[in-house]
Amino acid sequence: MKYLFSLILVFHFFVCCYGGMLQSYYTTKDGLLSNTIDYITMDTLGMLYLSTPEGLQLFSGSFFSLPGFSKEVSSFGFVKSVISLDEDYMLICSLEYDLVLYNKKLQSIKQFNNYPFLRDVIQITKDKNGVLWFASSKGKIWYVENYKYIIDDVINVHFVEVDYSFAEINKMGLIHDKIYVCTARNDFFLLDYCCGQINIQHVPLPTKVNSVYCAVSTSEGKIVIGTDNGAYFVSCRECGGFHVENTILSGKVVRCIEDTDNGIYLGTEGDGLFAYKNGLTQRFVLKNQSNFTNIISSYYDKKGYLWLGSWNGGLVRLMMNNQDYKILYKAEESTLLYNWCFESFPNDSVTYVGTHSMGLAYFSISMDRCKVVDDTYPCIKSLYADSLSNDLYVGTFGSGLRVYDLKTKAYEDTHIKEIEKERVYVIYPYSAEKLLIGTSGKGLWLYDKINNSAIQIKIPYVYGNLNIRDVKPDTTTGGILISTYNNGIYHLKLNPDGSYYDFFRFESSDKSLFRSLKMLNDNDDILVTTEKGLYKIERGGGVYSVKPVSSIRERLNKIMKLDNEHYIVSSHSGLFFLNSKFETLSIISKGETISDVRYNKNTKKLEIAGTDHIILLGGKNLKNNSKDTRIYFRSISINGELLTVNKSSKGYLTKAIEYTDKILLSPTDNNIDILFSCIQPDDLVFNYVYYKLDGLESNWNKVSDPNLAIRYNSIPPGKFKLRVRVQSVDNEHNERTLIIEKSEFWYKTGLAYFSYVVILLTLIGSIIYRIKLRERKLFFYKIQEMEEKKKLEVYDQKLRFVTNISHDLKTPLTLVLSPLTDMISMPDMPDKFKPRIQSMIWNGNNLLRKINKIINYKDMELYDGSRLELEKYNLQNLIYEIIIPFKAYAESQGIAFHYHFVFPEHSTVMILTEKNKFESVFENLLSNAIKYTPRGGMVKVNVISDVSVAHISIADTGSGIPEEALPHIFDRYYCAKDNNGGTGIGLFLVKRYVDLLGGNIQLSSVVGKGTMFSIDFPVSVEDMVQNQGQEDNNADVIKLLFVEDNDELRAFFIDVFSSFYTVLAVSSADEAVELACKEMPDLIVSDYMMPVKDGLELCNILKNNILTSHIPFVMLSSLNTDDFRTRCWQAGVDLLEEKPFNTDILKLKFTSLIKNRIILKNKYQYPVTKQEKIKVEKELSDYDKKFIDEFNRVIEDNLENSELSIDDVAVCLKMTHDQLYRKVKALTGISVNQYIRSFRLRKAAKLMCETGCSVTEVLYTTGFSSPSYFTKCFKKEFGVLPSEYIEKNL
Repeated sequence: MKYLFSLILVFHFFVCCYGGMLQSYYTTKDGLLSNTIDYITMDTLGMLYLSTPEGLQLFSGSFFSLPGFSKEVSSFGFVKSVISLDEDYMLICSLEYDLVLYNKKLQSIKQFNNYPFLRDVIQITKDKNGVLWFASSKGKIWYVENYKYIIDDVINVHFVEVDYSFAEINKMGLIHDKIYVCTARNDFFLLDYCCGQINIQHVPLPTKVNSVYCAVSTSEGKIVIGTDNGAYFVSCRECGGFHVENTILSGKVVRCIEDTDNGIYLGTEGDGLFAYKNGLTQRFVLKNQSNFTNIISSYYDKKGYLWLGSWNGGLVRLMMNNQDYKILYKAEESTLLYNWCFESFPNDSVTYVGTHSMGLAYFSISMDRCKVVDDTYPCIKSLYADSLSNDLYVGTFGSGLRVYDLKTKAYEDTHIKEIEKERVYVIYPYSAEKLLIGTSGKGLWLYDKINNSAIQIKIPYVYGNLNIRDVKPDTTTGGILISTYNNGIYHLKLNPDGSYYDFFRFESSDKSLFRSLKMLNDNDDILVTTEKGLYKIERGGGVYSVKPVSSIRERLNKIMKLDNEHYIVSSHSGLFFLNSKFETLSIISKGETISDVRYNKNTKKLEIAGTDHIILLGGKNLKNNSKDTRIYFRSISINGELLTVNKSSKGYLTKAIEYTDKILLSPTDNNIDILFSCIQPDDLVFNYVYYKLDGLESNWNKVSDPNLAIRYNSIPPGKFKLRVRVQSVDNEHNERTLIIEKSEFWYKTGLAYFSYVVILLTLIGSIIYRIKLRERKLFFYKIQEMEEKKKLEVYDQKLRFVTNISHDLKTPLTLVLSPLTDMISMPDMPDKFKPRIQSMIWNGNNLLRKINKIINYKDMELYDGSRLELEKYNLQNLIYEIIIPFKAYAESQGIAFHYHFVFPEHSTVMILTEKNKFESVFENLLSNAIKYTPRGGMVKVNVISDVSVAHISIADTGSGIPEEALPHIFDRYYCAKDNNGGTGIGLFLVKRYVDLLGGNIQLSSVVGKGTMFSIDFPVSVEDMVQNQGQEDNNADVIKLLFVEDNDELRAFFIDVFSSFYTVLAVSSADEAVELACKEMPDLIVSDYMMPVKDGLELCNILKNNILTSHIPFVMLSSLNTDDFRTRCWQAGVDLLEEKPFNTDILKLKFTSLIKNRIILKNKYQYPVTKQEKIKVEKELSDYDKKFIDEFNRVIEDNLENSELSIDDVAVCLKMTHDQLYRKVKALTGISVNQYIRSFRLRKAAKLMCETGCSVTEVLYTTGFSSPSYFTKCFKKEFGVLPSEYIEKNL
């Protein structure tokens, strides 16, 4: 329910002119949305539905609320009709949402969107057979044969249209099991439906009728029709047809009619309410008659209440047929009848009433009003009916004691002179001849009726005379009890002369009895009403005690005992109905002053003196006024969240809380609030509500307001039962219950505690087991330690031996290297020996480095990294230098070797490291990868770097490392089972060096699939402009590809030229093509005679491939004919060398070819003039020219794209990253990025000079995003700033 509210309704009972009916009024002050009520109906549970201009509203009889709807509908606007289909479903027809089916349990609606004709429906009716009728304002009527069809499916409902065209329809309803139709003309119809057939009967009305509004059937079988010109009584003729018998309220607009047990009531527009009974029509006078003249809606419920809705006057409820209530008012309307006391003679049905301002009045059970008989003495405080003399003694306010003669209907002249100006509150029959008179100022008097004399009973009181309020016989000890308003309760026994004895005063320490009012003998005890509530004087064994016996803490007037189990106490806040424990069960006329109450044995009615009326109460209401009262749960909130059906965060409710018997709470749900209301059958009786949560508390909680919330905070886990009762904790009738079950946190459940015990026992057992196991292992550890110690000793001996041998080797190695160094420096040393000597020096130095590593290994045990000799290196060049030798070695072993670099654009990645240790790390890892990878396998090196970290991985497809060996693989001396003779030192050094150099190494391996080592090193980046010389990762490495099918010649070639170049050797043309496209060598040397494809075919393939067309090609052949030479030049051979060849001369020729290519690169990179550039382009092959043109086009198309990368260009040219890089480098001598940047800069220079654009405009047009970077690059390219360049070239 979206919004629920209610107000404490203070009910007032007003004057009516008909039958003493109880009237209750409700306006916006009491919670109504609007004072205009257009439509009234009631569902099967007794909930009233009110249609107002502000929306649909519910009323339970004690509180107003809004119906709970789905999220799609917040509230209904103007509602035209509402009917209840069954206990769960209702049909609502509104102006805003047309027709909807409302499920009260689920608080959901379903709309009839497929039936546009339903938009004009103004009235819905269900007949006795369950047929639903729908009336349109445009004169159309439809019906559905069974209302259950609509409940089952609102989409496929079959609506049958009645084949009759009515005038505009005002209303439709049910009369004599027939459907009646009221139109906006003088037409009235009855529709008789049976087995799919409809018999339409027309009831013509006089022509002076312009519109028919309502109709009702009477108990005599007649029909009363309300029109704009009065109400017409229509009866059926025996021969058929209808006859208008008579008319009432002619000229008045009758908007609604209800047939009640107390007559027919007609609501009019502008003239109020009328009652028709026994042929007589009277205006029914409402208290708010001036605000309730326009009655436009009505409803008569099963409990006998007539509900009337008005235009701008609110809602009224009239009690029509309750035989237990009767309200009597004064006959005149001018002043209020303030009742004070009652009295009657035995066996007389007349009750006399002493009023506050109208004198003496009377009433009887047959009267509808109270009548004033004499107002000589306006204010009367006490009455006594003397059955012996038939006189009525009257205690007045300020005029003493008077006697009223019932025969003469006048006051006698008899009076007591001493108290003739006193206020008489008590007239007590002391004996047949004497009365005790209690006054407010002169104390207690003993009056002799026969002698008309009075004696003052002088009770000692320090402050004067006592203010007597009550006199009662002491049924326990004899004598009399006297209640005073200024000094408590007295006990005494009187003598005939007015003296007394056995006198004492009941005293209390808290002076609670000081202002006493009325008394009641209750067995041995005395009940006393005071200004501070109800007290009991308990007497036993000559000792008495005073204590409060009720929670009522206010001024109480009179107390009487209804039976052995119930008491009634009047007060200034209503009439309290108490049980034997003095608990308040209910309050009658709550909020009103009840001066007197008494039980009339003649009429068997409880007579209650209200302020302006008298209530006669009897029947069930005397003892059980909660029978028809029930508790209604309105809403529930958990942890402050208002729960709605299937919309709360945890789905607590599957139906409305009123229909819910059990709710489940999670462990975090600590607080619960349940808003409830006590639905009472009428406004006269107010009942208290009691509740408790079984399982959590043992005492009942009392709620003084029947529209408040039940709240519990910090509910513990468990199953509880909320019990709510009305009137008394002992009243089980209509008890409302709700099971509340809260689950425990999983770790506090019984299963969890059982698990804790099991875990604890397991832990203890595990500890004991581990202790024993440790003791057992300790022995083996000691043995293993001894064995390990022996191994270390043996290893140290081996290491010392190897170190000593290494020292011994260094001396002869030095004696070898030193002469070789001197020999190569000699001027007369022939050139043909220098390459061989250089190769010997290089290999000797390599051997010397390895010996030094062995010698220095022991120092690593104590090395802390403080002596690192760090230098900054180009990471790309450094790694390239390391992996190239291993690539050749791997391929010689039949193992594929791949590497891939990814570095940031426009930057050079630099690493601060010690080169020897860095090389040692990768040499160890690469040698292991090749060592453990079988022929046909693959080794792959990936280098991916960002601006701060370089991620390097070395992966192989070898045998892999067993899973159990992985945690120990970096341990010193550790050797796996299949380590092929390793020492366990290499990976230990790798880990140690990586840590010293600030890196991090990780390992992953799968047996049978391979191993991968991942290393992260911290790096930094420098601007590409400042490091152009470092961009090329293999700029100083010249690759030579040798193609020869002869293994010996191939080995010789490698041996001769490996000292000067990086030699790649293959045995076939296909291998050569594949390797050339992959490695992009600087020179290709091939033998002519080869199987499958010869050297000329290989040259043709390479020269016609855009990737390799620029590479110089050298042909080795024993042929030397002109024809062969011509074929070579046509194929694109750059150099033809005849076998046998001179290696020294061949080296010079290779150097010349490579040098010429470098010169061409430099010319292309920095052409001085346009003519020179044309000359350079002429030296390029057609494929190279085509490549350069296509490359330039890609840059031109992406000129403004500052994010253009090598990969983007490679995709456009259908090449790989490495292929593009090597191709551009080979043709131009610069990298791809440098070429793109140079192209952009020259384009920018041209635009600035030719178009006159500003530097800022040009730099963004040519793909630069930073002005400072553009200026730096421009100055690097042209040697001047952009502004200076413009000045020079304008």
